[in-house]
Amino acid sequence: METRATNLSIVLFSLFVAFLLATIPLSNTFNLLRPEWVLLVLLYWLIALPERIGLSSAWVVGLLLDLVEGSLLGQHAMTFVIAAFFAVSLHQQFRMFSRTQQTLLIAFAVAIYELIDGLIAQFSGQASFSFSFFLPVLFSALMWPFIFTLLQRVRR
Repeated sequence: METRATNLSIVLFSLFVAFLLATIPLSNTFNLLRPEWVLLVLLYWLIALPERIGLSSAWVVGLLLDLVEGSLLGQHAMTFVIAAFFAVSLHQQFRMFSRTQQTLLIAFAVAIYELIDGLIAQFSGQASFSFSFFLPVLFSALMWPFIFTLLQRVRR
């Protein structure tokens, strides 16, 4: 029972740190290059603990990010659930892939997230969609091996 509480506190703390990293004010140029910290940490926990962290967790985390960022309510929640479904459906295969293959799959999940998020922003009038929306995909993919290793060590 203690390990479940410990796991939950580690998950919550790592998501809190990801929220902090996602909301640090940056210039517009650096903001375009910011990795999707919350999504990366969420994807890790979805893959590592799929029996405890699931689609409903992705929905709640997405709603919290909507509130923190002041975006359209449900925008991140919907895109997180779509990315989470991808991660949960492949979590067993994902564990057997090499780190390079894992990084490519994470880049694909983040690209899907960015595409849907960008289209929602375009249709809601928040921003105009451009290919600069995909810059975080590259930086998120570059950060994935570090996040995976760090969270794996913390978890064990």
